[in-house]
Amino acid sequence: MYVPSEVFFVSGVGRHTARVASFEHALRDAGIEPYNLVTVSSIFPPDTDKVEPHEGVEALEAGQVVHAVLGRETATDGEPRAAVGVAHPDGDGHGYFVEGDGVTGDEAETLAREMVETSETTGDVARSFNVEASATADGDGYVTAVAVAVLVPPQPITDA
Repeated sequence: MYVPSEVFFVSGVGRHTARVASFEHALRDAGIEPYNLVTVSSIFPPDTDKVEPHEGVEALEAGQVVHAVLGRETATDGEPRAAVGVAHPDGDGHGYFVEGDGVTGDEAETLAREMVETSETTGDVARSFNVEASATADGDGYVTAVAVAVLVPPQPITDA
Protein backbone atom coordinates (compact mmCIF):
# COMPACT_ATOMS: atom_id res chain seq x y z
CA MET A 1 0.00 0.00 0.00
CA TYR A 2 0.98 3.62 0.06
CA VAL A 3 0.56 6.88 1.93
CA PRO A 4 -1.05 9.48 -0.34
CA SER A 5 1.09 12.38 -1.44
CA GLU A 6 -1.85 14.59 -2.41
CA VAL A 7 -5.60 14.86 -1.94
CA PHE A 8 -8.25 16.82 -3.80
CA PHE A 9 -11.89 17.52 -3.07
CA VAL A 10 -14.89 17.46 -5.40
CA SER A 11 -18.66 17.32 -5.24
CA GLY A 12 -21.43 16.58 -7.68
CA VAL A 13 -25.10 15.86 -8.21
CA GLY A 14 -26.67 13.34 -10.58
CA ARG A 15 -30.23 12.61 -11.69
CA HIS A 16 -31.64 9.54 -13.42
CA THR A 17 -34.55 7.11 -13.32
CA ALA A 18 -32.15 4.34 -12.20
CA ARG A 19 -30.46 4.65 -8.79
CA VAL A 20 -27.02 3.45 -9.96
CA ALA A 21 -27.13 5.76 -12.99
CA SER A 22 -27.86 8.76 -10.78
CA PHE A 23 -24.69 7.89 -8.83
CA GLU A 24 -22.71 7.66 -12.08
CA HIS A 25 -24.04 11.06 -13.14
CA ALA A 26 -23.00 12.53 -9.78
CA LEU A 27 -19.48 11.16 -10.29
CA ARG A 28 -19.46 12.69 -13.78
CA ASP A 29 -20.58 16.02 -12.38
CA ALA A 30 -17.71 15.80 -9.86
CA GLY A 31 -15.24 14.87 -12.63
CA ILE A 32 -14.18 11.51 -11.17
CA GLU A 33 -16.23 8.97 -13.12
CA PRO A 34 -13.34 7.24 -14.94
CA TYR A 35 -11.83 5.80 -11.74
CA ASN A 36 -12.57 2.69 -9.68
CA LEU A 37 -13.25 4.19 -6.27
CA VAL A 38 -12.41 2.25 -3.13
CA THR A 39 -13.77 3.94 -0.02
CA VAL A 40 -11.59 4.55 3.01
CA SER A 41 -12.24 6.54 6.13
CA SER A 42 -11.03 8.84 8.81
CA ILE A 43 -7.32 9.62 8.64
CA PHE A 44 -5.88 12.60 6.73
CA PRO A 45 -2.22 11.58 6.50
CA PRO A 46 0.49 13.97 7.66
CA ASP A 47 2.51 15.57 4.86
CA THR A 48 -0.30 15.11 2.31
CA ASP A 49 -0.80 18.20 0.18
CA LYS A 50 -4.23 19.53 -0.75
CA VAL A 51 -4.26 20.23 -4.51
CA GLU A 52 -6.81 21.57 -6.96
CA PRO A 53 -8.97 18.92 -8.68
CA HIS A 54 -7.40 19.49 -12.11
CA GLU A 55 -3.94 18.84 -10.62
CA GLY A 56 -5.04 15.63 -8.90
CA VAL A 57 -6.81 14.27 -11.96
CA GLU A 58 -3.64 14.79 -14.03
CA ALA A 59 -1.89 12.23 -11.80
CA LEU A 60 -4.57 9.55 -12.34
CA GLU A 61 -5.42 7.23 -15.24
CA ALA A 62 -8.81 6.03 -16.44
CA GLY A 63 -9.60 2.69 -14.83
CA GLN A 64 -7.14 3.22 -11.98
CA VAL A 65 -8.11 2.00 -8.52
CA VAL A 66 -8.35 5.17 -6.44
CA HIS A 67 -8.91 5.45 -2.70
CA ALA A 68 -11.47 8.04 -1.65
CA VAL A 69 -13.45 9.27 1.32
CA LEU A 70 -17.00 9.33 -0.03
CA GLY A 71 -20.08 11.07 1.33
CA ARG A 72 -23.13 9.97 -0.67
CA GLU A 73 -26.89 10.21 -0.41
CA THR A 74 -29.54 9.13 -2.93
CA ALA A 75 -33.22 10.02 -2.69
CA THR A 76 -36.39 10.28 -4.76
CA ASP A 77 -37.80 13.15 -2.70
CA GLY A 78 -36.54 15.68 -0.19
CA GLU A 79 -33.05 17.14 -0.25
CA PRO A 80 -30.24 14.61 -0.57
CA ARG A 81 -26.95 15.98 0.70
CA ALA A 82 -23.44 14.68 1.22
CA ALA A 83 -20.34 16.17 2.76
CA VAL A 84 -16.74 15.56 3.73
CA GLY A 85 -15.39 17.53 6.67
CA VAL A 86 -11.66 17.86 7.33
CA ALA A 87 -9.67 19.01 10.36
CA HIS A 88 -5.90 19.30 10.81
CA PRO A 89 -4.09 19.57 14.14
CA ASP A 90 -1.37 21.93 15.23
CA GLY A 91 2.00 20.32 14.62
CA ASP A 92 2.86 17.21 12.65
CA GLY A 93 0.06 14.80 13.56
CA HIS A 94 -2.54 13.32 11.28
CA GLY A 95 -5.88 14.97 10.68
CA TYR A 96 -9.35 13.53 10.19
CA PHE A 97 -11.83 13.16 7.36
CA VAL A 98 -15.49 12.74 8.25
CA GLU A 99 -17.80 11.66 5.47
CA GLY A 100 -21.45 12.48 5.92
CA ASP A 101 -24.59 11.24 4.27
CA GLY A 102 -27.59 13.49 4.83
CA VAL A 103 -25.55 16.15 6.65
CA THR A 104 -24.30 19.61 5.81
CA GLY A 105 -20.67 20.46 5.25
CA ASP A 106 -20.63 22.40 8.51
CA GLU A 107 -21.91 19.36 10.43
CA ALA A 108 -19.23 17.09 8.93
CA GLU A 109 -16.54 19.70 9.59
CA THR A 110 -17.64 20.10 13.22
CA LEU A 111 -17.37 16.35 13.73
CA ALA A 112 -13.90 16.29 12.11
CA ARG A 113 -12.81 19.08 14.48
CA GLU A 114 -14.15 17.05 17.41
CA MET A 115 -12.18 14.00 16.26
CA VAL A 116 -8.94 16.01 16.31
CA GLU A 117 -9.70 17.67 19.63
CA THR A 118 -10.51 14.40 21.40
CA SER A 119 -7.65 12.34 19.97
CA GLU A 120 -4.78 11.54 22.30
CA THR A 121 -2.29 11.87 19.44
CA THR A 122 -3.33 15.10 17.70
CA GLY A 123 -4.45 17.92 20.00
CA ASP A 124 -5.80 21.33 18.99
CA VAL A 125 -7.28 22.11 15.58
CA ALA A 126 -5.15 24.36 13.39
CA ARG A 127 -7.48 24.49 10.38
CA SER A 128 -10.61 22.87 9.02
CA PHE A 129 -12.85 22.99 5.96
CA ASN A 130 -15.53 21.01 4.14
CA VAL A 131 -16.93 20.16 0.75
CA GLU A 132 -20.62 19.45 0.25
CA ALA A 133 -23.27 18.76 -2.34
CA SER A 134 -27.04 19.00 -2.12
CA ALA A 135 -30.01 19.02 -4.43
CA THR A 136 -33.78 18.89 -4.42
CA ALA A 137 -35.42 15.64 -5.48
CA ASP A 138 -38.86 16.18 -6.97
CA GLY A 139 -40.10 12.57 -7.02
CA ASP A 140 -39.22 12.15 -10.70
CA GLY A 141 -36.42 9.57 -10.45
CA TYR A 142 -33.36 9.37 -8.24
CA VAL A 143 -31.08 12.21 -7.21
CA THR A 144 -27.62 11.48 -5.80
CA ALA A 145 -25.34 13.97 -4.06
CA VAL A 146 -21.65 13.13 -3.59
CA ALA A 147 -18.81 14.86 -1.76
CA VAL A 148 -15.43 13.20 -2.18
CA ALA A 149 -11.86 13.47 -0.94
CA VAL A 150 -9.74 11.71 -3.58
CA LEU A 151 -6.39 10.38 -2.36
CA VAL A 152 -3.61 10.63 -4.94
CA PRO A 153 -0.83 8.05 -4.64
CA PRO A 154 2.80 9.11 -4.83
CA GLN A 155 4.19 9.00 -8.35
CA PRO A 156 5.20 6.55 -9.55
CA ILE A 157 3.65 3.63 -7.66
CA THR A 158 5.56 0.40 -8.14
CA ASP A 159 4.38 -3.16 -7.64
CA ALA A 160 5.28 -4.62 -4.28
